[in-house]
Amino acid sequence: MRVTAACLVANLADVSLLERLFPHHLRDVHAPTRLIVRGTLASASTAASPFTPVHAVVLRYELVLRRIGPYRRTDGPNEDPYDYTVAYTSPLLAEPAILVETPDGLVSVPTLTLEVRFASQGRPEPLVGAVPAELAAQVARVEAAAKDEVCYREQFLLQGDPIELEACIRPDAGGGGGTGPYRAGVGAGYVVCEAHPKLVELRGDVV
Repeated sequence: MRVTAACLVANLADVSLLERLFPHHLRDVHAPTRLIVRGTLASASTAASPFTPVHAVVLRYELVLRRIGPYRRTDGPNEDPYDYTVAYTSPLLAEPAILVETPDGLVSVPTLTLEVRFASQGRPEPLVGAVPAELAAQVARVEAAAKDEVCYREQFLLQGDPIELEACIRPDAGGGGGTGPYRAGVGAGYVVCEAHPKLVELRGDVV
C-alpha cells in the first residue's frame, strides 16, 4: 500500500492519537508512563537541619574535612584557599513522600530511593559550638581519622522551589498520595511508580 504525503499529514494531525501513544503532559497519562515534568515543591518544609535553623522539604548534609591547599591563592577577595574532602554524607532527610505541583496536578513522589540533583554544591562552614547529640559519635569518628578541620555543608530545597521530575508516573485513583500539610482536602492526582525517580533543582524561577 502506498502512503502519500497528504495521508501522512492527515494522520499526524490527529493530535489526540499521538498524545495517547506518546504523552508529553500529565493530563495525557492514563497508565504508568515515563515522563519529565516541571513544577514546584508543594509539601511543607518539615526536614530540620541539625546545624542551622533551616527547615526544608528535602535536605542533605555532609561532614567535610578542610585544609589549606598547598597551591591555592589567598590574595583575591573571592579566592578559597582550602581543599575539601567529604568524610560523611547523610541520607536524604524528607517525609516518606513529597508533593510536586505541576500545571496538570499534584504528583506524589516517594523519597526512600529518590535521587536529588541540587543546583549548587554549597560552601562548607566550620562547626561552631556544640555538636548535635545525634551526630556526636559520627563527628568524633571523623575527627579521629584526620587532623583537618571538620566542617559541615548543607544542600536543601524549600516549598515553592522549581524542580524537574523524571519518573514513571501513573494516575492515582484514590487521590491520597503525599504526606505532610499542603491544602486541606487536597491529595495527589498522580503518583510515581518506580524505584529510583530523579528530582533536579532548577535555577531561578524556571517552570
